Amino acid sequence: MTDFLKRTIGSRVRTARKATGQTQEQLASAVGCTIESVSNIERGVSLPTLRTLSRIAANLGVSLKDLFPDESEDHSEAIERRIQLNALVQQLSEEDTEAVIAMVTALVRKRTSENS
Repeated sequence: MTDFLKRTIGSRVRTARKATGQTQEQLASAVGCTIESVSNIERGVSLPTLRTLSRIAANLGVSLKDLFPDESEDHSEAIERRIQLNALVQQLSEEDTEAVIAMVTALVRKRTSENS
């Protein structure tokens, strides 16, 4: 279980970091750890402390919960995409965020009406 947890958290940290355009060096500096630590976390070699992981999540604009596996890992790819999307949206202006919400809302309504 620990190896699975390390790999899952590492993969999700890497996905969110790349979505924000940060390097491992930038993330390490922002959260107060070494580049080696970030690399080890992302590769699933080590598990960060909860404090470090909380700092990483805050810096990347994702929730701490999203970095952990859930009970149904059949959806892990969808979770990876949600993390990536969330990290990207964090970089948008308020006006652009509103535009994205309007587009997603319209898409959901369209899909819902197609499936009815």
